Amino acid sequence: MRWCLCIMAMLLITGTVCRGDEQPNYEQLKKLYDDALKSLENAQNSKNQLSQENEKLKGNVAELGKQLADARSQVDKLREEQAQWAEKSYFYRSYYAAWKTFIGRYPKLQVHWELYLDGKPDPATDRDLWMDMDWPLPRNG
Repeated sequence: MRWCLCIMAMLLITGTVCRGDEQPNYEQLKKLYDDALKSLENAQNSKNQLSQENEKLKGNVAELGKQLADARSQVDKLREEQAQWAEKSYFYRSYYAAWKTFIGRYPKLQVHWELYLDGKPDPATDRDLWMDMDWPLPRNG
């Protein structure tokens, strides 16, 4: 960038000299030099500012990268938990469906089960519901 401005200043100086105009005096050359120097300083300052901003942005990118890695690990963990819960849910749903099928085959047992769920009947008063009086051998013989 600096050499580009120097070349431009040289072209301006030599351009006025080559055209056959009058020779540039010291003040004109000094002014051109000062203008070129100021523009070089401005360019260097803007370059430094951009460099500082670039460093800040690199820091932000690094922090955002860490946050992204943390978020991805959380997502992976949640997916794992979701898979475990889906497996457990499937097990319990299939177990419940099998239980409903089983209990539907035995109406007396279903009555006992429903009474149990409703409030646990007293074995002393509802003895015939809980005990099969014909067990282990039938009374008929």
